[in-house]
Amino acid sequence: MTVKENTPPEKEKEVGPSEKEKEVGPSEKEKEVGPSEKEKEVGPSEKEKEVGPSRKEPEVWRWPVQQNVEAAAIWKTCSHNGPAFAPPYERVPNEVKFKYSGKPMRLSDEAEEMAGFYGRMLDNEYTSQPLFQENFFNDWRAVMTDKEKRVIKDFKKCNFQEFDIYYNVKVGQRVLSTEEKLQEKLRLKRQKADLIEKLGSNKIQN
Repeated sequence: MTVKENTPPEKEKEVGPSEKEKEVGPSEKEKEVGPSEKEKEVGPSEKEKEVGPSRKEPEVWRWPVQQNVEAAAIWKTCSHNGPAFAPPYERVPNEVKFKYSGKPMRLSDEAEEMAGFYGRMLDNEYTSQPLFQENFFNDWRAVMTDKEKRVIKDFKKCNFQEFDIYYNVKVGQRVLSTEEKLQEKLRLKRQKADLIEKLGSNKIQN
C-alpha cells in the first residue's frame, strides 16, 4: 500500500521578504551631508593675521643718562701694567742674505721676519706646494715696504736658502744635556711667574 506524503500548501511555503520589505539604504536626504561652504572653517581674515614686529628700531638704553651713575658705580678708576707681547724681532746676522734674482737684498724688519719664517720651513713638504707658495707670497707682500714691492714681484726669483742654513745651525747648537734642560725649564717657569705677578692683576679705586 502506497502512502502519499502530505506537502504544505503553496501559501504555507516559507516566503522570503518582498522587494518592498528588503532593507533599504538611507535616502538621498538622509545621507550624511558634509558642512556647507558657509559652515566650513574659515581661516583668519587679512586683518586677523598675525602681524610681525614693526621695523622701528628698539630704543637704546643709555646707562649714564637713565640712571644715577654715582650710586651705581662700583669703582671709578682701574690701572694695570698692560698686556704682554712677544719680544721684538731680532734680525739675522748681516752675513745671512736674502737673494732676489741672484742678488743680495736687505729687507725691512717685518719682511725679513716673514722671509725667515719661510726659510726655516724649506724642508717641509708644504713649501713645495704651489698654493702654499702663492698664499705666503700674498701675505708677505702685505708687510713689505713700497720699495720692496716694486722689486719683489716674482716668487720664483726668491732665494731663502741662507735663512734655512742659519736657523738649522742655530737649532743644532742648542743641544742641551739633561741638567741643562732642567735648568732651562726652571728658568722659563720663573720667567712666567714673574710675568703673571707683574701683568696678571690690576688695581681699582672706589
